[in-house]
Amino acid sequence: MLKDRRAHERVNHRCPVVLVDADGTERNGMSLDLSEGGVLIQCPTPVAVGARYRLRMHLAPGPVHVPVVVRRVARVGGQCAFGGQFVDPSPRAREILRRALAELIMRRSLANVEVAPRPGRRKIPRASPASRSVPPRGG
Repeated sequence: MLKDRRAHERVNHRCPVVLVDADGTERNGMSLDLSEGGVLIQCPTPVAVGARYRLRMHLAPGPVHVPVVVRRVARVGGQCAFGGQFVDPSPRAREILRRALAELIMRRSLANVEVAPRPGRRKIPRASPASRSVPPRGG
Protein backbone atom coordinates (compact mmCIF):
# COMPACT_ATOMS: atom_id res chain seq x y z
CA MET A 1 0.00 0.00 0.00
CA LEU A 2 1.38 3.42 -0.94
CA LYS A 3 1.68 6.01 1.77
CA ASP A 4 0.57 9.57 0.96
CA ARG A 5 3.65 11.76 1.43
CA ARG A 6 1.75 15.03 1.54
CA ALA A 7 2.22 17.07 4.69
CA HIS A 8 -1.01 19.06 4.19
CA GLU A 9 -4.61 18.10 3.51
CA ARG A 10 -5.77 18.92 -0.01
CA VAL A 11 -9.19 20.41 -0.65
CA ASN A 12 -10.95 20.51 -4.03
CA HIS A 13 -11.18 24.16 -5.00
CA ARG A 14 -11.63 25.61 -8.47
CA CYS A 15 -10.76 29.24 -9.03
CA PRO A 16 -8.99 31.24 -11.76
CA VAL A 17 -5.26 31.76 -11.29
CA VAL A 18 -2.57 33.74 -13.06
CA LEU A 19 1.01 32.49 -13.36
CA VAL A 20 3.73 35.07 -14.01
CA ASP A 21 7.16 33.87 -15.15
CA ALA A 22 10.53 35.60 -14.63
CA ASP A 23 10.20 37.82 -17.73
CA GLY A 24 6.68 38.97 -16.76
CA THR A 25 4.76 36.76 -19.19
CA GLU A 26 1.36 35.82 -17.77
CA ARG A 27 -0.61 32.65 -18.37
CA ASN A 28 -4.07 31.88 -17.07
CA GLY A 29 -5.06 28.67 -15.39
CA MET A 30 -7.57 27.10 -13.03
CA SER A 31 -6.83 25.67 -9.61
CA LEU A 32 -8.23 22.17 -9.09
CA ASP A 33 -7.19 21.64 -5.49
CA LEU A 34 -5.37 23.54 -2.78
CA SER A 35 -3.39 22.93 0.41
CA GLU A 36 -1.15 24.96 2.70
CA GLY A 37 1.84 23.57 0.82
CA GLY A 38 0.77 23.78 -2.79
CA VAL A 39 -1.83 23.75 -5.53
CA LEU A 40 -2.91 21.63 -8.49
CA ILE A 41 -3.37 23.87 -11.54
CA GLN A 42 -4.80 23.13 -14.97
CA CYS A 43 -3.54 25.38 -17.79
CA PRO A 44 -3.81 25.33 -21.58
CA THR A 45 -0.05 25.61 -22.18
CA PRO A 46 2.58 23.10 -21.03
CA VAL A 47 4.99 23.81 -18.19
CA ALA A 48 8.26 22.14 -17.23
CA VAL A 49 9.12 20.43 -13.96
CA GLY A 50 11.30 22.84 -11.98
CA ALA A 51 9.85 25.97 -13.61
CA ARG A 52 9.16 28.84 -11.18
CA TYR A 53 6.25 31.26 -11.30
CA ARG A 54 4.60 33.91 -9.22
CA LEU A 55 1.07 32.69 -8.56
CA ARG A 56 -1.84 35.10 -8.19
CA MET A 57 -5.22 33.88 -7.03
CA HIS A 58 -8.16 35.32 -5.17
CA LEU A 59 -9.51 33.38 -2.21
CA ALA A 60 -12.45 34.33 0.04
CA PRO A 61 -10.23 35.97 2.71
CA GLY A 62 -8.32 37.96 0.06
CA PRO A 63 -5.83 37.86 -2.81
CA VAL A 64 -2.77 35.61 -2.61
CA HIS A 65 0.56 36.24 -4.35
CA VAL A 66 3.06 33.46 -3.76
CA PRO A 67 6.07 31.94 -5.54
CA VAL A 68 5.46 28.40 -6.79
CA VAL A 69 7.73 25.74 -8.29
CA VAL A 70 6.40 23.01 -10.62
CA ARG A 71 6.91 19.56 -9.03
CA ARG A 72 4.80 17.25 -11.25
CA VAL A 73 3.21 17.56 -14.68
CA ALA A 74 0.33 15.52 -16.18
CA ARG A 75 -2.56 15.87 -18.64
CA VAL A 76 -6.09 16.38 -17.30
CA GLY A 77 -9.03 16.86 -19.63
CA GLY A 78 -6.73 17.41 -22.62
CA GLN A 79 -4.83 20.20 -20.89
CA CYS A 80 -1.62 20.46 -18.92
CA ALA A 81 -2.03 20.09 -15.18
CA PHE A 82 0.75 20.49 -12.66
CA GLY A 83 1.37 20.20 -8.98
CA GLY A 84 2.98 23.38 -7.71
CA GLN A 85 4.71 23.71 -4.37
CA PHE A 86 4.58 27.08 -2.60
CA VAL A 87 8.05 28.50 -1.99
CA ASP A 88 8.49 30.60 1.15
CA PRO A 89 5.03 32.19 1.23
CA SER A 90 4.87 35.47 3.11
CA PRO A 91 3.18 35.44 6.53
CA ARG A 92 0.20 37.28 4.99
CA ALA A 93 -0.12 34.74 2.14
CA ARG A 94 0.20 31.86 4.62
CA GLU A 95 -2.55 33.33 6.82
CA ILE A 96 -4.92 33.85 3.85
CA LEU A 97 -4.29 30.26 2.72
CA ARG A 98 -4.97 28.89 6.22
CA ARG A 99 -8.19 30.87 6.59
CA ALA A 100 -9.42 29.90 3.12
CA LEU A 101 -8.63 26.22 3.71
CA ALA A 102 -10.32 26.22 7.12
CA GLU A 103 -13.48 27.64 5.52
CA LEU A 104 -13.39 25.13 2.64
CA ILE A 105 -12.86 22.20 5.01
CA MET A 106 -15.73 23.39 7.22
CA ARG A 107 -18.06 23.72 4.21
CA ARG A 108 -17.11 20.23 3.03
CA SER A 109 -17.77 18.83 6.51
CA LEU A 110 -21.13 20.57 6.79
CA ALA A 111 -22.17 19.31 3.37
CA ASN A 112 -21.77 15.74 4.67
CA VAL A 113 -23.80 16.23 7.87
CA GLU A 114 -27.39 15.06 8.19
CA VAL A 115 -29.65 17.30 10.23
CA ALA A 116 -31.26 15.47 13.13
CA PRO A 117 -34.97 15.99 13.77
CA ARG A 118 -35.80 18.55 16.43
CA PRO A 119 -36.90 17.09 19.72
CA GLY A 120 -40.41 17.96 20.85
CA ARG A 121 -43.95 16.92 20.31
CA ARG A 122 -44.51 14.24 17.79
CA LYS A 123 -47.15 15.17 15.26
CA ILE A 124 -49.82 12.62 14.61
CA PRO A 125 -50.90 12.57 10.96
CA ARG A 126 -54.50 13.61 10.41
CA ALA A 127 -56.80 11.34 8.53
CA SER A 128 -57.86 12.57 5.11
CA PRO A 129 -61.58 13.44 4.62
CA ALA A 130 -62.06 10.33 2.46
CA SER A 131 -60.81 8.06 5.22
CA ARG A 132 -63.29 9.54 7.71
CA SER A 133 -66.31 7.98 6.06
CA VAL A 134 -69.28 7.29 8.27
CA PRO A 135 -70.76 3.80 8.13
CA PRO A 136 -74.17 3.65 6.45
CA ARG A 137 -77.24 3.90 8.76
CA GLY A 138 -79.87 1.40 9.27
CA GLY A 139 -79.36 -1.46 7.24
